[in-house]
Amino acid sequence: MPHSFPKHRPGGPPAKRLGGGALLSRRLPSVPKSDGMNSPLLSLGASVKAVRGVGPGLSQHLTRLGLHTVEDLAQHYPTAHEDRRHIVPIGQLLDGDWAAIEGEVRQVREKAPNRKLQIVEATVCDPSGCIVLTFFNQPHVKHQLSGSLRAYGKVERKIGQMLQMNGPDMERVSDKPSALFGRLVPVYPLTQGIVQRVMRRIVVEVLRALPPVPEVVSEDIRQRYRLMPRRRAIVQLHYPAATDTLAAAQRTLAFEEFFVQQIGVRLKRMGRAVQPRLTFYPNLDVVDPFEALLPFPPTGAQRRAFQDVLKDLRAPHPMARLVQGDVGCGKTVVAAFAACCAVWNGCQAAVMAPTEILAGQHAQKLSGLLPGIRVGLLMGSLRTKEKAQVQKDIASGAIQVVVGTHALIQEAVRFDRLGLVVVDEQHKFGVVQRTRLWEKGDAPDLLVMTATPIPRTLSLTTYGDLDCTIIDELPPGRTPVKTHHIGSNRLDGAYKWIREQVREGRQAYVVCPLIEESEKLELASAQQVFAHLRDEVFPELRLALLHGRQKADEKEAVMGQFRSGDFDVLVSTTVIEVGVDVPNATVMLIRDADRFGLAQLHQLRGRVGRGAHRSHCILVADPESKNGKERMECLVQSQDGFFVAEEDMRLRGPGDYYGTRQAGFMQLRVADMALHRAELEMAREAAEDVLRHDAGLSHPQWEELRRVVERNFPGSEQHFH
Repeated sequence: MPHSFPKHRPGGPPAKRLGGGALLSRRLPSVPKSDGMNSPLLSLGASVKAVRGVGPGLSQHLTRLGLHTVEDLAQHYPTAHEDRRHIVPIGQLLDGDWAAIEGEVRQVREKAPNRKLQIVEATVCDPSGCIVLTFFNQPHVKHQLSGSLRAYGKVERKIGQMLQMNGPDMERVSDKPSALFGRLVPVYPLTQGIVQRVMRRIVVEVLRALPPVPEVVSEDIRQRYRLMPRRRAIVQLHYPAATDTLAAAQRTLAFEEFFVQQIGVRLKRMGRAVQPRLTFYPNLDVVDPFEALLPFPPTGAQRRAFQDVLKDLRAPHPMARLVQGDVGCGKTVVAAFAACCAVWNGCQAAVMAPTEILAGQHAQKLSGLLPGIRVGLLMGSLRTKEKAQVQKDIASGAIQVVVGTHALIQEAVRFDRLGLVVVDEQHKFGVVQRTRLWEKGDAPDLLVMTATPIPRTLSLTTYGDLDCTIIDELPPGRTPVKTHHIGSNRLDGAYKWIREQVREGRQAYVVCPLIEESEKLELASAQQVFAHLRDEVFPELRLALLHGRQKADEKEAVMGQFRSGDFDVLVSTTVIEVGVDVPNATVMLIRDADRFGLAQLHQLRGRVGRGAHRSHCILVADPESKNGKERMECLVQSQDGFFVAEEDMRLRGPGDYYGTRQAGFMQLRVADMALHRAELEMAREAAEDVLRHDAGLSHPQWEELRRVVERNFPGSEQHFH
């Protein structure tokens, strides 16, 4: 269900402030008028300098916000709305309230404690009480402080003093429509040099002179899904007549953004469908020979993934498939199968991983799974001579499967015949990096893997151009991990439990959010915790420290020793988040767990439970907010990575964890994937219907849609005719 109000700025006033008191006006004007003049219509493409009151200085500030044209200003949507429809009697105000008041000015005082500070104070009273309005370094306001005033701001009460509002929005009471009172008032993203009052004035000027706005969505689609005309939705999102029209405007513009996005990703998919396959695999009878190499029978889900890969390899266009599944579900085996298909047909395969630890682990695992196939490892930490030799062997084709980090996309790396690109932990990379590796071959097949289960809403938008395979079955021998949430006051008991596990021959992780102690953040640091555990808690145990600032060979050495059982406890940062596989580790203790995202905590939890022994994840956190407590409870209750990912997105939004920002996808100004799921499904349905009947968007009604798609999806213009 669409949210009634956009999210508010962090640290700002609440987005939804409803209260009792007198209603200022029963019918709210849709766009407030600053005077009685009729502004001439502006052109959407005109510079912001064309807006009345925007001079060279102000236009520079707007440019810093990415606002260059009238259209940019019209689409600079508020992040919140303050409810100023009700006047609250002064006598009912409480400390911390955000409220609108109305009263008579009784007294005005001026003070100048020093040369740099001028203070103007006005005592305003209504029949129920009085409040002091305080203005700092605004001497001009004293000329407005007379008669009846309205003011809006945060109420503060200091001991022994009257109620105060510091720097409130204020205007004299009049019969004219107001941009500040008697309505839902927008709160905008700002930059240095622009305050809310100025931004509101600029937007009002734009809305008053807004010309007809071309429609992105056709009239029949608007009617089918009960959407507003675009111009009305834009106006109502800034200055809504009521909460229901605000919700309708958000719904309309969210649908529009998703509609454009769905058209864009489907055009990318269509473009791939007509791209010819340059690498042909005559020998695809590989399933039985590959399974014969495995030390264990594949799961049913893995076998389904093999068939998906084969279907793609038989298609006339290159494969572009996303394989996703929960931690430990066996995606590497699917990558090994695809690599076999490539190598056994005379091609090379490249596997790109986000960290050197994971790349090294993949190389080791693939070498074991693929006897007779030469697997190479290319990383930035290799010595110059070693790196040159690996690059030479890749170029000659001597290395058939190469595993590496970002080092794979360097210009010096050339392949003999690259037929398959595998990108692991896709959310750690951007589309640009993925493309640079892909371009090192002649339209090679692409297999993208992620152990972070992706909510359906996110996969439809961020990965809509990829076919999807879900591995929803864990290999035999994987034991469910029991998750516990404890307060920091029970940490000693948790350490006692770790000691007992080590005595039984097991190993443990202790994960911290920081590498070293910080004056600004009172959080556990890996270095500090390591020293404390080594010297005071576990002096009899063997401890190691691992973090991102260590050199690659040092990190690999530590992980290798921990994997072989030389250490009992590994104190680490999130560098172990992905791919680290130590079957003997049965305890994962995470300090300050409420500072991590749910998906990240689920990834860390997946580092244990990889062997036959019962494993435990202990979340140490003292969350104060309801949201924080819900997040901890979610992990305690569920092992399902897809459920955890959905909850993560619901509770904190998609954020950048899944790589949606660096991936190069269009910016969503209004649409929220956690809140507008219904609109996304409708937009997907509508986009499929449109392209089914008009794949080139050639009808005149799609002129604006083509323009917006071209702007957000470069290269899409080749589909239009």
